Amino acid sequence: MRVATATAELQKIDEALSRLRADIAISSTSFRVQDYKNLGIIDATRRLLQETGHELTTREIANALLDRGVQTKSKNFVPTVYATLSNSKDFARKGEKWGLKK
Repeated sequence: MRVATATAELQKIDEALSRLRADIAISSTSFRVQDYKNLGIIDATRRLLQETGHELTTREIANALLDRGVQTKSKNFVPTVYATLSNSKDFARKGEKWGLKK
């Protein structure tokens, strides 16, 4: 009986942890939206690459910036991101992905 009780308690704890993780993810997303809202492509991409810790494709960067609240009037945001990063001294393209220059 004690094993069944302990197993039930562990299951309750796992469920509570899952709910907390979901709440943290929602809070983090909300914070990022506000945090990226007034950033341009260069600053937002720099922050994104630092947060993720790995290189991303142009499309991944563009989608992440829009998801995090970067505002744009561009009808073709992916090419806009590509051109902006290409003209910046802060980023290097390695194959299909962008990273920060060291």
